[in-house]
Amino acid sequence: MNAGLRAPRDRRRERPAPGAHELGWACSTPGGITAKAPRELALPLAFLGPGRYTARIWKDAADSESEPNHLTTETLNLSLADTLNLRLTPDGGFVAQLAPKLN
Repeated sequence: MNAGLRAPRDRRRERPAPGAHELGWACSTPGGITAKAPRELALPLAFLGPGRYTARIWKDAADSESEPNHLTTETLNLSLADTLNLRLTPDGGFVAQLAPKLN
């Protein structure tokens, strides 16, 4: 091995992870999955920047415990002060697209 080569330094542990707004991202796409048991999820949106956001959410439908391929979509107006509350069914999940709201 060449003595002049070093592995890159892992800087992820040196400071907290930046929020989407700090990275200059136009939108953020959180998601989650569960296995076996249903779960209630409360996702604080404090990682968003200031202002209002349009959230488009794809999630388990009301009947997805018996019909696991059924999804539903929902559109919400949110801010960094909000919390996204979701019910994940067994072997289910969600994905959301959060984009800055245009006036």
